Amino acid sequence: MTNAMTLKFNNMEPSQDIDEMIRECHEELAQRYSSIIHCRITVDSRSQYQLCMHQYRVLVYLTLASGRVISSREYHARHRDKSPQIAARKSFAQIERQLIEMKKSQASFTRQDSPAHHGYVARLFPSMDYGIIESTDGRSIYFQRDHVSHQSFDYLNEGDEVLFVERPDASRGQAMNVHIPLR
Repeated sequence: MTNAMTLKFNNMEPSQDIDEMIRECHEELAQRYSSIIHCRITVDSRSQYQLCMHQYRVLVYLTLASGRVISSREYHARHRDKSPQIAARKSFAQIERQLIEMKKSQASFTRQDSPAHHGYVARLFPSMDYGIIESTDGRSIYFQRDHVSHQSFDYLNEGDEVLFVERPDASRGQAMNVHIPLR
């Protein structure tokens, strides 16, 4: 999957040190989670006029194959970071926690709705809102756009690994709860 990153500085001059640190954090995250499609990061400085201090806000917005995750760390009077590096590290830590929670919820989803099956997207028909999954046992399983979790149908590509639950009452194979495993 593609893993692009966009970095923007608001109300402050771009800094090479901050840029490098954020890119390192992004690379570490991308190595652990291959389902990241895009990462948009905004570093914002806001001045506290009365105190003549800056507080930093770092927003990390991830687009995943299975949805979106947003981390925002905004600090007020008691929780102020004087350094954008600290604010960024805390934002990435928050994103990591959210990704771990998503992974846990996918694991519990798989256990509760057993049997979950593995397969690969064999063919996609985006204009007609459906596709075909080839299951690991070689069967062709039909799925609709509405049965793909987190509205991620547009991010699917032929050959992508997917998890799905087969609809029990279908006369021929039909998948529901199709999602891309978080890695």
